[in-house]
Amino acid sequence: MLTATDIARICHEANRAYCMGIGDHSIPAWDVAPEWQRASAIAGVEAHLAKPMTPQESHESWFKAKEAAGWKYGPMKRPEVLEHPCMVPYDQLPPEQQVKDHLFSAVVGALKIADVPVAPVASISDEQILKAVEEYEAEHKDELADAPVIELGAGVSLKKKNRKG
Repeated sequence: MLTATDIARICHEANRAYCMGIGDHSIPAWDVAPEWQRASAIAGVEAHLAKPMTPQESHESWFKAKEAAGWKYGPMKRPEVLEHPCMVPYDQLPPEQQVKDHLFSAVVGALKIADVPVAPVASISDEQILKAVEEYEAEHKDELADAPVIELGAGVSLKKKNRKG
């Protein structure tokens, strides 16, 4: 069975891939992520495993843990001064940030019931993620071209942003 750390690693990498897909390249791979970032993901998984959570409850749990550790709102994520732009109530998060809580909840929910053996997880490079995103966009360009919103399922959708320039 997967451990909380295994699930946290998968959640982290899913979040990193999503962030890269929306143009945010600031999330490091799990293997080189700072300890505070890995610990935060593990704590989030443990909270989800203890009690099923909605995406809003997940954000609130994350917020309280960050606040207890001294983090506060800042317009940019700056770990060196404990500032984070998501240190706001869930309903004040931009939709693309709310999607992260949906993804986290969905991944934990799917993996906590999965009876899969633990296998070594290779790190995925930024280039591999970008290539996968570009291939997906190329394969689905007709259906994505005119859609102002991309439906991800389970009631989750993304507003498309212009990624040119």
